[in-house]
Amino acid sequence: MYSFLITLAVVTSILYATESRIESMGKRDIFFRDDMQVFKNPATIGIFGNFVMGTMGFVNDAIDTSIVPERSFDSAMVFVDSDNDSVSVSVPYTVYDTVYGKRTDVPTNQWFGVVYNYQLSKTLGVFGGAAFNRDNELDLFYDSLRTVIQTECLTKLALPEKTAFPEVRGKMDLMLGAALQGLNVGIGFSKASQDLKFIYDSTEYGSDVSLTSLSLGMETQAGTHSIEAYARLSMISYSNSTPDSAIDMPATTDNSLEIGARGFIKTNLKGGIVFVPALTIAKNALFNRTYSRYSGGVGMNLRLDGGLFWAGLEGEYFINTKDSTSYDSAANVERSGYGAHFNFGIEKSLIWKWLIVRVGGSKYIGIRTTKSAGNSLREWVENTADDGSSDDVLGFGIGLNYQSRLRFDITLNEALPYFNPFSNGLQNSTNGAHMVLRISSTFSL
Repeated sequence: MYSFLITLAVVTSILYATESRIESMGKRDIFFRDDMQVFKNPATIGIFGNFVMGTMGFVNDAIDTSIVPERSFDSAMVFVDSDNDSVSVSVPYTVYDTVYGKRTDVPTNQWFGVVYNYQLSKTLGVFGGAAFNRDNELDLFYDSLRTVIQTECLTKLALPEKTAFPEVRGKMDLMLGAALQGLNVGIGFSKASQDLKFIYDSTEYGSDVSLTSLSLGMETQAGTHSIEAYARLSMISYSNSTPDSAIDMPATTDNSLEIGARGFIKTNLKGGIVFVPALTIAKNALFNRTYSRYSGGVGMNLRLDGGLFWAGLEGEYFINTKDSTSYDSAANVERSGYGAHFNFGIEKSLIWKWLIVRVGGSKYIGIRTTKSAGNSLREWVENTADDGSSDDVLGFGIGLNYQSRLRFDITLNEALPYFNPFSNGLQNSTNGAHMVLRISSTFSL
């Protein structure tokens, strides 16, 4: 049960993983536009134009939760042999607990991509894009669970560690679409896989994992207003060529689905406030686990001179389950709850037009209920105040903008203003000694 609860905490946070601009000004982009949305709704390429994008990597020394055996016990189990005699066998089992350690300070998740629009005529245009090495929601979902599942299955796996559920390779995103008189439509495809074959103890083994996503999206103009909608179907396929005597885990294909819609309704209030209603439904499935979330809310955008202010309130209901299986006979676990997110963000050029300062906040509070083996726990929960993660309360960063063509978005250590960054002052902050946590860049073609 402990491993499942910790895994759910990881999954919940990675579903909202952000790039630098989003991370610095409110953690989430559901109520304002950002070029990262082309991966969720490929039709928005028709809005953002032509550009090359990428991230130099993410560095974070924030404490990370990992699962270790806390202690082992010997449990006497009684079996009946072929002569109908009772035999008592001592079977060790493990209770899992958590420890906290520092993440690596090596930059991770470096990626790049490009999108391009081409006008065929006055009324018809086509666009496309590609990105490589980017972690999408499906990749992160699989990666957050695979080591936990393998740990739970070790009694069934006569295999070297990290081979039954291998890391995937070849991560890529492909997008294609068309623009016709104010209507943008697009289709997106992403793929990552691994086909691992090896010989261990004179026996041939293999694990085949494939992560595939297909998304459809649209965006249309209605006067000064805009409406967006998308749907994404994802599949995780797994099989192994391990002998049945060594592993009892059947081949499986698990489907995940996400649909969402939002509108940008422009008004004349306070200099042109734009109201943004939004709705999202998502269900992720992997082996014996599911994660479902239903959310809806409304936000607002206000253009500033050289900047943007946004805020939003979103309610959500979620339910996570883990079912007992032949390869993991632990009790069923269900976690459900409801709550609300409040987010805001602001970016504004200061002193020079090329220097943009960003700050934003994210607050979640809700009620969560966990049930397992006839036991139940109900509690109030909230996101952490300052643990250095992308889901804590505040974000802080800057942007460097050259002639509105070349832009660098930088996430800064939130403790930077309080310590001397050129000494050892930052070493005890939640983000470690790093002044810069993430650098993303965009170049308009």
